[in-house]
Amino acid sequence: MVESMVMIRPNYYKINNDSNYLAVVKQYQGLFILNTAGKVEGADDVLSQVTEVINGAGGKVGEIEKIDNRPFARVADKKYTSGFYAKVPFEFEHSELASLQAQLNDRDDVFRVMVTHA
Repeated sequence: MVESMVMIRPNYYKINNDSNYLAVVKQYQGLFILNTAGKVEGADDVLSQVTEVINGAGGKVGEIEKIDNRPFARVADKKYTSGFYAKVPFEFEHSELASLQAQLNDRDDVFRVMVTHA
């Protein structure tokens, strides 16, 4: 039965060789607002660290789209009036997504993370 599911939707189900269970791998898109103080070079460093976190947790990152440094519509802290926006598409196991989001939200150089299904 597992082979028939893999044939129907490739890249959706993945067999974990360590424990022989069927993991649901889905496509996600993360919108990141980074604290870079307006520096594009800082955004590259932060995005590479975010990519390492996702890859280290078992995900697979696609091509990153850097949007730009944009002002916030509602400023919560007068020290931070803008942030660098970036879209990061990635594949990740559905059951581990909550722990990944918590790990990314704990970073000081990331203001916000919004993850949606791609």
